[in-house]
Amino acid sequence: MEFNRCDPAGIVFYPRYFEMMNSVIENFFREALDYSFVRLGLSSVTFSITAHSGAQQRMTACPILVRLTPEGRSAPWPDSIRPRLADHQEAT
Repeated sequence: MEFNRCDPAGIVFYPRYFEMMNSVIENFFREALDYSFVRLGLSSVTFSITAHSGAQQRMTACPILVRLTPEGRSAPWPDSIRPRLADHQEAT
């Protein structure tokens, strides 16, 4: 956990978890899909994110990212992206 995410007592303000999840997802796409996920749909991808402090698990989340058109409708992953996403899907 980065220091700037905590208050002086070392406690993470609850909404910061959503900022951190969004950051993980954005970094995933920026860093050539070097992060696995649990489900790949036609127009969505489901991530599994777990945060620890030492050995203690602090948070688990399964955010779903949906690809949208400029009009706000879901759209299938392009052929140039879908195979790259599939390469990083966790085995179930």
